[in-house]
Amino acid sequence: MRFPLKVLFLSGVTIFTLHAGRGSTTMHAINEQPGYMRPLATSIGTMTNSGWFQSASIDKEFGFGVALPISLIYIGSKDRTYTDSYTDFTGTVNVAVPTIFGSEEKPLIPGTTFRAGLEEFRELSVIPYITVQTSFSFYYTELKLRYMGMPTIKKNGFHFPGIGIQHDFHYLFPSLPVAIALAGNMTFLNTSLTPGDKLDGTLKTGGIAGFLGIVAGYRPIDNLEIFLETGWDHSHVSVKGDIVSTEDNGWELIPVNNRIAGRNAFRAALNIAVPIKYHPVAGVIAGAQWGNLINLISYKSRH
Repeated sequence: MRFPLKVLFLSGVTIFTLHAGRGSTTMHAINEQPGYMRPLATSIGTMTNSGWFQSASIDKEFGFGVALPISLIYIGSKDRTYTDSYTDFTGTVNVAVPTIFGSEEKPLIPGTTFRAGLEEFRELSVIPYITVQTSFSFYYTELKLRYMGMPTIKKNGFHFPGIGIQHDFHYLFPSLPVAIALAGNMTFLNTSLTPGDKLDGTLKTGGIAGFLGIVAGYRPIDNLEIFLETGWDHSHVSVKGDIVSTEDNGWELIPVNNRIAGRNAFRAALNIAVPIKYHPVAGVIAGAQWGNLINLISYKSRH
């Protein structure tokens, strides 16, 4: 039987829902194969750490801004397989096995606990992420606040609040042709899910995703800025819950409890901003995953 494993991303008032199958199999995979689920933790890190910055420059006077950044995160080959091992009469053997996004129709090694990728996830090549952001700046420092989520209704919901800060050091080096800022952000993950179908119970997910690095920008003309983000990504997700499976007319208690770290590490993003009356930004993200940023609904009172 199948059950809806809902990974919800807010897109205006539209909910983008991913469905995963083979309920009890997926529950066991969370406990037994962190590598199988790691691409989800990685994707959450890439998504929530993207699109925070609209400029490398921050004015001394008070300012504010609002934005609706859209990130498009691409699922690559490193999200489709990972290296695991099994033991046979020859000893320990390392093999490439599918993740939840894996393209293999069946597990590669008969008789092992390796799971096949899920059909609905195999079809994914890009995941969109949209969030609402506001910012307040004063004396070369900007505080950023974010939120995306859905109210918890009948034990199903998610909340991704975030906070970021950026400080522009250009005032210390006014002769430099570039603005250089220290920047960081954190997003806190809190979700609740009742799997449904023949799985009873509630899964609760928590975690943190963050970024710390440098934003450097150059303006060849007044109404054009090219700025680069470089630094370190991090993401981890913990999943807990006592799930009862009644699949195949049986009964099984599955105590889900694991902490899964994404493979996020060094990340860079190259962006172009057009600080006119509004402040649109577009860019390319390169790190554990590739992505694009499209921030057309963007406003800053001071450029």
